[in-house]
Amino acid sequence: MPDLRQLRVFLAVARELNFTRAASALFMTQQAVSKTIGQLERDLGVPLFERSTHDVSLTPAGAELQRGAPAALSMVDAVLERVQRVASGTAGTVEVGVSPALSQGERLALVDALRVNVPSLSVVMHELRPEHVRAALRDRRVELMFARSVLVAPGIDSVAVRSTPARLYVPARHRWAQRTDGVHLRELDGERLLVWNEPGTPLTDGLLRLVSAHGATITPVLSRASGLGVSLSDLSELDVVAIASPDATRDPEIVQLEIAEPVSLPVVAMWTRGSRPATVDRVLAHLGDVPGSG
Repeated sequence: MPDLRQLRVFLAVARELNFTRAASALFMTQQAVSKTIGQLERDLGVPLFERSTHDVSLTPAGAELQRGAPAALSMVDAVLERVQRVASGTAGTVEVGVSPALSQGERLALVDALRVNVPSLSVVMHELRPEHVRAALRDRRVELMFARSVLVAPGIDSVAVRSTPARLYVPARHRWAQRTDGVHLRELDGERLLVWNEPGTPLTDGLLRLVSAHGATITPVLSRASGLGVSLSDLSELDVVAIASPDATRDPEIVQLEIAEPVSLPVVAMWTRGSRPATVDRVLAHLGDVPGSG
């Protein structure tokens, strides 16, 4: 089977009917052009050109190849362009993982960043807990994972994307529900705190350390549901409070309060080492180091 380079050289010679002019147009030597055409004729088993001392003309087989080759090359070029666009994250479908702790607003901001200047790009999000992230990246089920903290594991690269100021969420019947001033972290002493992963995972342990550093002892309570908004709807039934990004829920039975101390919730991107997706740079350019509102 002829390769693409051979077909391009053939078309140049067929257009010029002159090996010297074709070589000049292709920025090749005449010897290289002649060698390429000779190899193409041997591969196909038919002569493509009639050569004489003064003239070059197409054989019937050459004329047929001249009619069909441009369409074939155009089709291949279109396919290769699409392959490159898919590889660069500007076409096709991008499948990403997201932590259950990311709010709907944060997820929408990530989708917007992934689709900057490429509105036709499809983005599919898979909610993944920490124990499933490494396998999902390794098996290419997702090309990127967005989470609150870095998964420390061999073969994983990461970068901080943005940080989101945290808020405190309490049930409407909670004693703090009517407060207008910020709640200090030390005041959480004795509270039950909703978490999205078991203790021993980075986000949960980070929250526990943060509260402990301000002199409060809390009891972590694992969410019964996947998804931040759904989880927060359980605050009243579970008798817990939560630290999450702003506007994580519109449930009228849940009250959002300011935290007196500056508390930021990071968003990091992770991918398989050695295969940094082009989409990472697009997300960083759109969201990188910009405090979000969730």
